[in-house]
Amino acid sequence: MNKDGFVVLPHYLSENYAEVLRIAQHCENNLTLTRYFDLKEITDFISYVISKNYINTRMVVQRHFETIDDIDMKSIKVYYIRLLQNFTSSIWRDIYKHFMSSRVSRIPINDVIDTKGNRIIKKNSSIGPGVSRTSSSVVGGGSTISRMTSQQQETSGATINLNPSNNVGIYVTTKDSFTLTDGPTIFISNDIEKISQFCIQQANIPQIVMTDIMSKIEYNNFVNKKMNDLEHEYEYESKKIEQAFAGNDNTSKKSMKDYKKFNREIPEELNCKNSLNRILGEINILRNMIKSAVLNDTFIPNKQHHLTKWADGLNTSSSFTSNIDEETINKIMLLHGIDDKWKILLMMGIGVFINHENIVYTEIMKRLADEQKLYMIIATSDYIYGTNYQFCHLYLSKDMNLTQEKIIQALGRVGRSNIQQNYTLRFRDDVSIMKLFTNETEKPEIINMNRLFNSNKVIWNGTTYKQVEEESSEN
Repeated sequence: MNKDGFVVLPHYLSENYAEVLRIAQHCENNLTLTRYFDLKEITDFISYVISKNYINTRMVVQRHFETIDDIDMKSIKVYYIRLLQNFTSSIWRDIYKHFMSSRVSRIPINDVIDTKGNRIIKKNSSIGPGVSRTSSSVVGGGSTISRMTSQQQETSGATINLNPSNNVGIYVTTKDSFTLTDGPTIFISNDIEKISQFCIQQANIPQIVMTDIMSKIEYNNFVNKKMNDLEHEYEYESKKIEQAFAGNDNTSKKSMKDYKKFNREIPEELNCKNSLNRILGEINILRNMIKSAVLNDTFIPNKQHHLTKWADGLNTSSSFTSNIDEETINKIMLLHGIDDKWKILLMMGIGVFINHENIVYTEIMKRLADEQKLYMIIATSDYIYGTNYQFCHLYLSKDMNLTQEKIIQALGRVGRSNIQQNYTLRFRDDVSIMKLFTNETEKPEIINMNRLFNSNKVIWNGTTYKQVEEESSEN
């Protein structure tokens, strides 16, 4: 789906039939792309062109599907691609205008509440003879905006942009979270900081709540630093004992099994046993001083209180939410070198995959992702390779500048397990969409693999492969 929430298919991409032919040919040569074609939109297209008698005799359904056994998702999609290549330019313009004018956003639009959490009240106002219009006002947002004079509105056959803000489905921590159903979501962006800050900002966590959380995190960071210092001290004292134990004439012949009992055999002159016990005692005291920092369910996407606030009256039966236990959150709170915003996002069920200073955080995120306990993962494009985590939805951020192969790899992270679920691929700009449907000349991944596995010396000269003759060597 594009940034307006509309399903993307070849018959929506161009009014120019020559361009549609090129796109259809590219799809026929790369049938993997059909995996991401929406079956409902395809069948609507087929039904429409048949009802209008736009297809020629050699493309009639009976010639392509002799029996009911011939009909499956793949064969329908192949038939759709071939159908695209059998119209005239004039007929195509009529088909294109029809579908662009009747296009409906597939992502459910939340029009019951605004981005600040204020409920929208709808009222009817007259805009012409026998015509009524729904206008909106926001509770607590000022006076109702209404039209003072009647006027007739007209629409043409051109594309109707129902969502001019291009922000359909983007408020993933508030009003649009209910559209993320059945399983976790991955948000791929090269600007992790920006997306993370947006998620926190849009969560609309009250200042008093944020202040309380930040004070607890700050306090925990202080306690954690003290614990970290004590752990280093404990390690230092233990090494002193180990070195002294190994160098003592009376104990040098003892085995490592005997050494594990060093608490009972420390040379008296070192007087370290009491020091180690003191350090362990202080660490345990500090660990018990850690304050629990958890968010109210109102601020955790798709928890019941959150849905009541942001999606009351909408279909939320399949909305997916996180399932992170308090023990795991406390473990994250105890980690040293983790930015506070990553801790806040974790409380909201959102994990972030970047190069963290503390590898333990990444390991915890991997475990939560594998167990599908995270609501969302925010990651860079490099994350798409080598992961087998199953996602139901994907956001591909703006200005990614990915190759065609890398985009396909990103899409492959979604919908790999169950078929009785809703999956969406949500593009935030049209550039990446068009890359999928064009025969892109620059394919660095293919070039590199050919170089790696070809037994001959082959180079890429910018337009084609060129074999280089190897120089003969003298024996």
